[in-house]
Amino acid sequence: MVATIDCRSSNATWLQKQSIQVLSRRFARYFKRIESVAWELEKQGHEYVASCCIHSRTGYYRATAQSKDFRSCIDLVMDKIVKQRRRRKSIYVRKRRSFAQRGVR
Repeated sequence: MVATIDCRSSNATWLQKQSIQVLSRRFARYFKRIESVAWELEKQGHEYVASCCIHSRTGYYRATAQSKDFRSCIDLVMDKIVKQRRRRKSIYVRKRRSFAQRGVR
């Protein structure tokens, strides 16, 4: 997995970048064969804006969030991406089960 962190007009500290890399490794729980994870960080006034794009075997996922706190902004982005993955996976499983039931009859 390749993790790319791009900071635009924000002076993200080394510790913040390290925390993003550690949190990016958590995506392995939800995705198979992650090819890349790209983070974009911005500071607009008193708010942080974070966006993340994941390219995996199952597709592309993208989320953006705004918050006054850096850590909560990153957590919101992660929650959105995990929610997208769970939604897509439940649709896939539902289709697969309905197909299997039709084949049994």
